[in-house]
Amino acid sequence: MSESATTLETEGCRLRPVRDWLAGGYLCGPGTEDVELGAKVSAYCRAKREAKSAEAKAAEVEGEIKERCEALWVGMTLAGEDGVVRLVNAFGRESVTYVVQDRSASSPLKVEQANALSKAIGLGHAYELIDLKTRIRFDELILSKRFKLPRSRVERSVLNVVLCSIQGAIDDLVSKGALSADEARSLLQLEHDEVLRPGFARSLSSICGRDASCFKAAIRAVGSAITRFLKVA
Repeated sequence: MSESATTLETEGCRLRPVRDWLAGGYLCGPGTEDVELGAKVSAYCRAKREAKSAEAKAAEVEGEIKERCEALWVGMTLAGEDGVVRLVNAFGRESVTYVVQDRSASSPLKVEQANALSKAIGLGHAYELIDLKTRIRFDELILSKRFKLPRSRVERSVLNVVLCSIQGAIDDLVSKGALSADEARSLLQLEHDEVLRPGFARSLSSICGRDASCFKAAIRAVGSAITRFLKVA
């Protein structure tokens, strides 16, 4: 295997050199290992080019197939049917499955998504499908604070007390002077996220009735919370 080096320069900035290692062919001499490696490089590049070409051809027809699958899925859901949509060709040898993944419970709803959903089905109906998810977080600096009770030689940490009883412990710490009122208010920190309720699509069908355009608009509004894609069997 032989090597050549080329240094690239652009607008006065020197880039790292590109080193070309020649694998296979007469430049590498008679070694069979280099020839075999060169053939593998050619096969790899050819396969990559063919894969790109195949992906482009698939993309040309994917939209139409996906649109048809979506229409079938929407129709089934609005009719109260629970199932997976699969399109099979006339010979029954090839098929694509329309995969619907509900990620709503683990994906906080963005403000623009909530607004779009409200616009699609109305504010009242939107909040029938939205839950408030609350996370409790503690201020780590205050949590690590240490103190001694009156007439006690034992030093305690705020963490030890809070673990016993959160709100009762916070009130007790304020009364003992271990925490100020401001520290007590900052210690317990709540964070809220709006998330879609489980079974969003089924609940949505009861709101939209037989109105497919309403259903589709609401599904599009929540974006990646309801992921849909084609899978080749």
